[in-house]
Amino acid sequence: MLLMKGFPADPAAECKAPSEAMRQQARKQVDLGDDARLQQDVVGAAKDYLAALSMDNCNGFAWL
Repeated sequence: MLLMKGFPADPAAECKAPSEAMRQQARKQVDLGDDARLQQDVVGAAKDYLAALSMDNCNGFAWL
């Protein structure tokens, strides 16, 4: 398993759902990460996914 500096090793055992506004923002960050990944910008994608996780650690798409 490849671990990147700053990323947790595994999802939290329990997560607390954020407000709906924060969930929507986290989803937007995941979309930005997906766009960066498709452009082969791995570092940019990782930053966007980490930002999404910092807003919503329950976001399965950010973990993937």
